[in-house]
This record gives sequence, C-alpha cells and structure tokens, in this order.
Amino acid sequence: MKYFALLLLQLCWTAAFASDQEGYIINTNGDTVKGKVDVELKKIVFGKKDLDLGEMEKVISFSENGGKFKKVYPADIAGYGFSFNDVWYHFVVLDWNKNTWKKNQSAFERKIKNLEVFIHRAMEGAVTVYKDYYKEVTTMIGMSNSKTEKLVTELYILTSDLGFVEVAPATFGGNKKLKEFLIKYLSLEDEFLKMVEDKAKFSDAEEVLRSYNDWKRTN
Repeated sequence: MKYFALLLLQLCWTAAFASDQEGYIINTNGDTVKGKVDVELKKIVFGKKDLDLGEMEKVISFSENGGKFKKVYPADIAGYGFSFNDVWYHFVVLDWNKNTWKKNQSAFERKIKNLEVFIHRAMEGAVTVYKDYYKEVTTMIGMSNSKTEKLVTELYILTSDLGFVEVAPATFGGNKKLKEFLIKYLSLEDEFLKMVEDKAKFSDAEEVLRSYNDWKRTN
C-alpha cells in the first residue's frame, strides 16, 4: 500500500524542465534567425508534458546552428517562435517604455520592474489577440517559506494609435463592461456589437473576440 502511494505520487508529480525545440528569433532589424529554442516544459499527471509559458515571459535560451544556448531578453530582439507538438507559437515584444497606452502601473510592481516582456500571438484574424503569461507568487504572512504560485494570463490587442492595449478596464471604475471597451478601442461593426450583451464581462473577452473573427470571415 505504501509502495502504491509513492508510485501514485511520482506519477502525479509536477516538475519544470527545458527541452530544445525547432524555432527562431527575429532581430531588431527584422531579420529571422533559425535555430533551437530551449522551451520550458512541465511534467504533469502520468508523465504528460505541457508548456510552462509563465517561465518564458522575461527571457529565453536560443541556439543558432547547433551552437551554445544563450539567454535572450526582450530588449535584445523583436520576437521569437518555436514548434511544440506540431503547433507553432509566435511571440512579439511588448515594450512598456514605448507603448503609449498604460494602465495605472503603480499597482503592478511586476510591470514596473519588467518593462519589456514577450507576449504570445494567440489569435489571428480581423482582430489579433495577444496573451501575456506570468507567474504570480504569494507569500503567506508570517510564513516566509509558504508560497503559492499561479499562472496569470492577460489579453492584449494591438491598435494603430495607442499600441498594445490590455483588454481590461483602463482606469478604476472605467469601462466596467466589455462592450464599452470594444466600442472605445475597436472599430467593430454595429451589426456585430448588437450581438454582444451589454452585461458582457471582461472574462468573456476571448470568446467574444473569437466570435468576431469568425463572424468577420463571412461578413
């Protein structure tokens, strides 16, 4: 019974590790350099492997032509990509130093300290949607060794005048509903907006934007 419990624990064990995958980086002058990206993975139940994108927001490791892997930061390149399980993942750089639209960053310590991050081009279409993945660590008060970690995902759209805009209330109390945000920041057709509920929440944003891209293909 004890052996079975240990075996079950081993099967369910989650661990982070890296695996080199076919990929590329885009230099700041726009040139694409092919090579290998050391992709962060995590082992989950029964040995299945999945991406650990929260570990790849601030830095990646890249090897050109079989050379030594080197750390590459968002300030060094314009983007990167890699293939995992026959799916390509493409990332661009969100630079808060250059981005004209900003939330009240005083409440977001991670953004103050990390003004350049890699974000995933997660959905393409009439509206391209990007995702920023990062890990939020919480330490229990009075328990320095007790920490909880969760993956946080933020959605962004790229606008022509404001740069990257987070799909979230721009100010406290402003744009409380998703529909208000869509009207203010995106030039979506009235015909489609009529199909969006007035009470739609920001948690519905990804589904609504996917529906818009599907709708746009036939309208």
